[in-house]
Amino acid sequence: MMILTIFVVCVLAAIIYFSKKEFFSPLLLVSAAVLLLIFTVEIQQFFLESDRYTLYALLFLHFLLWWGIGRKLRQLYLTISAYIGVFFLVIYIII
Repeated sequence: MMILTIFVVCVLAAIIYFSKKEFFSPLLLVSAAVLLLIFTVEIQQFFLESDRYTLYALLFLHFLLWWGIGRKLRQLYLTISAYIGVFFLVIYIII
């Protein structure tokens, strides 16, 4: 878990650094989104091992965050990823 934390911090720091230099890299944004998602799921499983509803809520919040960032930065791939993520989450909850 410590290595994942280091990667999340490094990617977020790189995003902040490059955004101040007005250099935008979609790879950094996607990396940060996926690493933050994995980090959140790991934290949730560590503290609340069997609470699946909390996991569903956290996943939905991540997809909502992806949607918001995609709309704000006009990045279509994040918006589509958010829609696909919510779709599969709803399917998973129903089934």
